[in-house]
Amino acid sequence: MARGEHWNSFSRTRIDLFNFGDLLVANGDHIALVQVTTAGNMGAREKKIWSLPVHRIWLSSGGRIFVHGWEKRGARGKRKTWTITERELVGTDTEGKMNSARTFAETIWHASINFETDKE
Repeated sequence: MARGEHWNSFSRTRIDLFNFGDLLVANGDHIALVQVTTAGNMGAREKKIWSLPVHRIWLSSGGRIFVHGWEKRGARGKRKTWTITERELVGTDTEGKMNSARTFAETIWHASINFETDKE
Protein backbone atom coordinates (compact mmCIF):
# COMPACT_ATOMS: atom_id res chain seq x y z
CA MET A 1 0.00 0.00 0.00
CA ALA A 2 1.24 3.48 -0.82
CA ARG A 3 -0.06 6.97 -0.29
CA GLY A 4 -1.54 8.25 -3.52
CA GLU A 5 -1.86 11.89 -2.52
CA HIS A 6 0.74 14.51 -1.78
CA TRP A 7 0.87 18.08 -0.48
CA ASN A 8 1.76 20.81 -2.97
CA SER A 9 3.33 23.48 -0.75
CA PHE A 10 3.32 26.09 -3.51
CA SER A 11 -0.42 25.97 -4.20
CA ARG A 12 -1.21 24.71 -0.66
CA THR A 13 -3.43 21.92 -1.94
CA ARG A 14 -3.55 18.15 -1.72
CA ILE A 15 -3.10 16.37 -5.04
CA ASP A 16 -4.68 12.90 -5.41
CA LEU A 17 -3.38 10.23 -7.76
CA PHE A 18 -5.48 10.59 -10.96
CA ASN A 19 -7.51 13.22 -9.05
CA PHE A 20 -9.29 10.63 -6.91
CA GLY A 21 -6.88 8.10 -5.39
CA ASP A 22 -5.77 8.63 -1.80
CA LEU A 23 -4.23 5.15 -1.47
CA LEU A 24 -2.73 2.75 -3.99
CA VAL A 25 -3.08 -0.87 -2.91
CA ALA A 26 -1.53 -3.84 -4.72
CA ASN A 27 -0.92 -7.51 -4.18
CA GLY A 28 0.18 -10.17 -6.62
CA ASP A 29 -3.22 -10.39 -8.32
CA HIS A 30 -4.96 -7.03 -7.96
CA ILE A 31 -4.30 -3.31 -7.92
CA ALA A 32 -6.75 -0.74 -6.54
CA LEU A 33 -7.13 2.96 -5.84
CA VAL A 34 -8.98 3.96 -2.67
CA GLN A 35 -10.74 7.28 -2.11
CA VAL A 36 -11.03 7.94 1.63
CA THR A 37 -13.73 10.30 2.93
CA THR A 38 -16.45 10.68 5.53
CA ALA A 39 -19.51 8.42 5.21
CA GLY A 40 -21.70 11.42 4.45
CA ASN A 41 -19.52 12.42 1.47
CA MET A 42 -19.33 9.01 -0.20
CA GLY A 43 -21.99 9.82 -2.79
CA ALA A 44 -20.28 13.05 -3.80
CA ARG A 45 -16.92 11.29 -4.12
CA GLU A 46 -18.43 8.50 -6.25
CA LYS A 47 -20.06 11.09 -8.51
CA LYS A 48 -16.72 12.91 -8.86
CA ILE A 49 -14.89 9.69 -9.78
CA TRP A 50 -17.47 8.78 -12.43
CA SER A 51 -17.15 12.27 -13.94
CA LEU A 52 -13.40 11.81 -14.52
CA PRO A 53 -12.48 10.14 -17.85
CA VAL A 54 -9.40 8.52 -16.27
CA HIS A 55 -11.58 6.14 -14.22
CA ARG A 56 -12.57 4.29 -17.42
CA ILE A 57 -8.92 3.77 -18.31
CA TRP A 58 -8.16 2.56 -14.77
CA LEU A 59 -11.06 0.07 -14.72
CA SER A 60 -10.46 -1.20 -18.27
CA SER A 61 -6.81 -1.82 -17.36
CA GLY A 62 -7.88 -4.18 -14.59
CA GLY A 63 -7.63 -1.70 -11.72
CA ARG A 64 -10.27 -1.55 -9.02
CA ILE A 65 -11.75 1.53 -7.35
CA PHE A 66 -12.97 1.62 -3.75
CA VAL A 67 -14.54 4.43 -1.74
CA HIS A 68 -14.06 4.22 2.05
CA GLY A 69 -16.38 6.27 4.23
CA TRP A 70 -15.57 6.74 7.92
CA GLU A 71 -17.94 7.78 10.71
CA LYS A 72 -18.30 7.42 14.45
CA ARG A 73 -21.10 5.05 15.44
CA GLY A 74 -22.43 3.66 18.66
CA ALA A 75 -25.45 3.38 20.87
CA ARG A 76 -26.71 6.50 22.59
CA GLY A 77 -24.83 7.09 25.81
CA LYS A 78 -22.19 4.50 24.85
CA ARG A 79 -18.68 4.88 23.54
CA LYS A 80 -18.56 5.78 19.84
CA THR A 81 -16.09 3.98 17.59
CA TRP A 82 -14.91 4.74 14.08
CA THR A 83 -16.53 2.43 11.55
CA ILE A 84 -15.95 2.10 7.83
CA THR A 85 -18.33 1.69 4.93
CA GLU A 86 -16.64 0.38 1.81
CA ARG A 87 -18.01 0.38 -1.71
CA GLU A 88 -16.37 -0.81 -4.89
CA LEU A 89 -17.20 1.02 -8.10
CA VAL A 90 -17.59 -1.72 -10.66
CA GLY A 91 -19.28 -0.40 -13.80
CA THR A 92 -20.72 2.51 -15.68
CA ASP A 93 -23.59 3.08 -18.03
CA THR A 94 -23.43 5.32 -21.10
CA GLU A 95 -23.83 8.47 -18.98
CA GLY A 96 -20.93 7.53 -16.73
CA LYS A 97 -23.10 6.93 -13.67
CA MET A 98 -22.67 4.10 -11.22
CA ASN A 99 -24.34 0.90 -12.38
CA SER A 100 -23.64 -1.07 -9.24
CA ALA A 101 -21.34 -1.14 -6.26
CA ARG A 102 -20.19 -4.08 -4.20
CA THR A 103 -20.20 -3.88 -0.45
CA PHE A 104 -17.21 -5.10 1.54
CA ALA A 105 -18.96 -8.43 2.29
CA GLU A 106 -19.71 -8.97 -1.40
CA THR A 107 -16.12 -8.13 -2.30
CA ILE A 108 -14.85 -10.70 0.21
CA TRP A 109 -17.32 -13.26 -1.17
CA HIS A 110 -16.12 -12.71 -4.76
CA ALA A 111 -12.49 -12.83 -3.64
CA SER A 112 -13.04 -16.16 -1.86
CA ILE A 113 -14.74 -17.62 -4.94
CA ASN A 114 -11.86 -16.47 -7.17
CA PHE A 115 -9.31 -17.80 -4.67
CA GLU A 116 -10.99 -21.20 -4.56
CA THR A 117 -11.29 -21.46 -8.36
CA ASP A 118 -7.65 -20.38 -8.80
CA LYS A 119 -6.53 -23.26 -6.54
CA GLU A 120 -8.08 -25.95 -8.73
